[in-house]
Amino acid sequence: MSELIDPSIDTSIDPSLDSSMVASLSDNLNVSEGRGKEQVLISNGQNSKNIGAVGAVGGVGVIDSVFERFVDFLDSFFELNKNKTSVRTEILAGVTTFITMAYIIFVNPSILRMAGINSGHALGDMANKYTISNDPLVASVFTATCLSSAIGTLVMGIFANIPFALAPGMGLNAFFTFGVCLGLGYSWQQALGAVFISGIVFIVITITSLQKKIIDSIPYNLKLAISGGIGLFVALIGLKSGKLIVANPATLVSIGNFSDKSTLLTLFGIIVTAVLMSRKISGAILIGILVTTVVGIPLGITKTIPINQLISLPPSVAPTFFALDLPGMLNVGG
Repeated sequence: MSELIDPSIDTSIDPSLDSSMVASLSDNLNVSEGRGKEQVLISNGQNSKNIGAVGAVGGVGVIDSVFERFVDFLDSFFELNKNKTSVRTEILAGVTTFITMAYIIFVNPSILRMAGINSGHALGDMANKYTISNDPLVASVFTATCLSSAIGTLVMGIFANIPFALAPGMGLNAFFTFGVCLGLGYSWQQALGAVFISGIVFIVITITSLQKKIIDSIPYNLKLAISGGIGLFVALIGLKSGKLIVANPATLVSIGNFSDKSTLLTLFGIIVTAVLMSRKISGAILIGILVTTVVGIPLGITKTIPINQLISLPPSVAPTFFALDLPGMLNVGG
């Protein structure tokens, strides 16, 4: 500041000014200086806000750019435009498919546990007390179901570029439990050995032209009959598990007891699911399962778990991982 003052100007204070006037003048100068600093601070604050706003806009722009590149990558990798579809359509279709088939991750362990895959080695209805939350073997089947479904679906989408979701089949797990283990008397380890060998044979057939020849040799009506037969078989198992039908020595099966809460809950679940499916609501089966499960809580049929166990790491697959008994499977006597 001293460099800006003309040396010819007298800057000394007039002796005629008393001390009060000097103090007042000094206060006015301080106030002016303070206001100047305040204005500078406000101006700097506005500039900071403007810079922050520009930075935020720039961040959004970067995110939009990354998202657009990701969408372009998906479009080119999966040839979405060529197949007359879009990323949005495929995401909605994928979510709908997941909701529709997600019931298998709960149903599959509940069926396979009756084959003896539980800590108590119980078979049939005696295994119902073993669940995902209280038994490591049943829980491992749950994890294996999720992993196999995820891996199969990813391989189908990434390598084959086909929008198919894969999961364990209801007909096969029922045949595994009621046909091989309970019917023929093989242990679940021996049955897994048979599944392992059949998987290798199926891979060999798939990579050759033999698969197409086998499929083409099956009459069309027989293909429809096989699908319908498996569906009826699975329905019979479900009705029996829900106590809508029971064993009868005279007629093999008969109607269950409608005074039983489990029977009424099963009937309620079937009606809810049928109504949702008739209205073409996506995920009708899963919604029906969830509604029936919730209704079963106050009835004492649905077993609940603590809230702190609702979200956790997946159970280990170690109890059932490669638990094959190939020598026992080859033993004719079981």
